[in-house]
Amino acid sequence: MQISTREEDFIIDTLALRDELAELNEAFTNPNIVKVMIFHAVFDTFIDCKAQVLHGAESDIVWLQQNFDLYIVNLFDTFHASKALEFPRHGLANLLEMYCDFSADKRYQLADWRIRPLPKEMLDYARSDTHFLLYIYDNLRNALLDRAQSRAQSRAQSPSGSPPHASTTEDVSLIKQVLARSEETSLRTYEKEVYDAEGGIGSNGWDTLARKWNKGSLLAGGPNVGIGALQRAVYQAVHKWREMTARKEDESPRYVLPNHFLFQLAEQPPADMAALLGLSHSLPPVVRKYAKELLE
Repeated sequence: MQISTREEDFIIDTLALRDELAELNEAFTNPNIVKVMIFHAVFDTFIDCKAQVLHGAESDIVWLQQNFDLYIVNLFDTFHASKALEFPRHGLANLLEMYCDFSADKRYQLADWRIRPLPKEMLDYARSDTHFLLYIYDNLRNALLDRAQSRAQSRAQSPSGSPPHASTTEDVSLIKQVLARSEETSLRTYEKEVYDAEGGIGSNGWDTLARKWNKGSLLAGGPNVGIGALQRAVYQAVHKWREMTARKEDESPRYVLPNHFLFQLAEQPPADMAALLGLSHSLPPVVRKYAKELLE
């Protein structure tokens, strides 16, 4: 986790200090500090403090609660700001190029951030993601004010005209619009989803995943006899194994077993251990660790 003030950048090892991170709530829930943040919710979390800015934080607010018991009060989400300003693109990369003339090195975006020690190149990449955010926040805030004033002046000069106080109202309302949407984001709460082994419904359900991948024979209500029934039974069992193992190992389900491997196991069930381990040269380490359990 990276925390940047206007003077310094800090990088926190969330693996070593996981049990201590709740201490950050003293600052994160302080309504007198605007939160300016950027998150990559794969293995890394980036945070800028003291106007704390969140960029596209819908799922990451929930992720912070789930993993670290961290909550955000007084949030400025740069995604909502870029939407209000009608930018053609809303990603952090676009804002970095627009305001800082900086192109981030994307080689490490999907790297495994659990490795220790982190190489200097990865630390530099992580630092760069938050280092510029407060400067971006200043520019977005000014752009929102400028946009509001220009709209108000345009209406005032139109034949129909606008009331004298319209400019001030417009200035405030555009900023308030972004802050209100950011507040809605920060108020999202984590609710542990129950795994539906029988029906496969829910965002993490086996039927939901099969529908997303257009795997008709694996859907609920599919064939009850023959090879289709066997494949669906294997699919349901392996999907449940993946979910339970992910919880036990504190990993993401797709890290434990990527979706394409899951469907491969269901559609071509291995007959023995050699067949299971021979599926791929890049078989996930958790699968190798629990290969006997998975085969059973």
